[in-house]
Amino acid sequence: MAGTNRKPLFPNPFYFFLLIVSVLFVITIFAYLVIPYYEMGLMNHPELKRKPSNQAFSDWLDRSGPLIIGIEFVIMLVLSVIAMLADDKFDRTNNDRDADRNKK
Repeated sequence: MAGTNRKPLFPNPFYFFLLIVSVLFVITIFAYLVIPYYEMGLMNHPELKRKPSNQAFSDWLDRSGPLIIGIEFVIMLVLSVIAMLADDKFDRTNNDRDADRNKK
């Protein structure tokens, strides 16, 4: 196994950035969907104390959530298109085949 080449996990770096933005997108969606249920739970149980930082975050996410989700979606779309267009440039299998052909 001395001469084996390992294929990199993300040969195209745009896929890595797409993965990061996609994870942030999913976390934002879940937070935006869960916070109203959290607020209803606090209203139904007045014995639970509401932290000011939680209230500020839920208010901010309620106001800014759709904009953040839209921006993340546009970034994902742009990164997807760039990753697909740049795929040939980062394709390592063609370079390996070309190197093997030149050796012969």
